[in-house]
Amino acid sequence: MADGQDNTDGGSACSNCNSSISGQVSRCGVCKKATYCSRKCQQEDWRFHKRICKAPAPEPATPSPPTDPDEIKRQMDELTKDKDPKLAAQMQQMMAGMMGVETKPEPEKLPEVLCQSCQKPCAKPLRCGKCKQVSYCSGQCQKEDWRFHKRLCSTPPSSTAPQEKTEQAEPTAAPARPRAN
Repeated sequence: MADGQDNTDGGSACSNCNSSISGQVSRCGVCKKATYCSRKCQQEDWRFHKRICKAPAPEPATPSPPTDPDEIKRQMDELTKDKDPKLAAQMQQMMAGMMGVETKPEPEKLPEVLCQSCQKPCAKPLRCGKCKQVSYCSGQCQKEDWRFHKRLCSTPPSSTAPQEKTEQAEPTAAPARPRAN
């Protein structure tokens, strides 16, 4: 009965004399569970109550968010993996703003240029010197494709020349071969 929780009528009962308490209630200063009707009852009950009196356990602290920018980036990457890349980028930008971390926007990737001859991506594309319309990954591919491309290749019309002249002037000579490197 030292904890004062044997009360059945819903009101408070003194932990020492078990009388109902009306008015001001005194509580144990350590555990805050035992209730008393007077200071005298609290002092009389202390010799028994001190054996079971314990301070309440502190509430578990919520873990503070990480402050290391690398850890925050790792967590954001983990949350956004297997998501649509545009959605993931938007989520990371939003989360970075809320966490106070600056993220560098990844540069937009340019579309890969495919070689006209071998259809492989070109790291440093070479363009046809005459029409500037097709790209090649190497001089070798450009030479191999010339026999096919020369039928389609034409000099682009200049922006300063009148269009009537470019339409009337059709090339009569065979297209020039690319220079050997």
